[in-house]
Amino acid sequence: MLSRYSALSVTMYAMLFGAILLFPAALVEGLPQSLARIDWKLAALILFLGIFGGALGYLFWTFALARLTPALRRGLSEREPNDGNSTY
Repeated sequence: MLSRYSALSVTMYAMLFGAILLFPAALVEGLPQSLARIDWKLAALILFLGIFGGALGYLFWTFALARLTPALRRGLSEREPNDGNSTY
């Protein structure tokens, strides 16, 4: 997929579909009532986390994966973060 589409397109569609799939759960959890209580500082923080923590991080990850060989990509996707409790 990354050979046919740009990293930006893949990121955009992944974020869009993720937001669409989570929207019904947000409505059940009380999204309309929560949105009524948001001030401008909280809205700016939410946008900052969404743009820099979510979208840009995912964009950089997708951009890097598009430039790796299939063997390196597979090895990278199978690695788990080392939390210090591993036995190997």
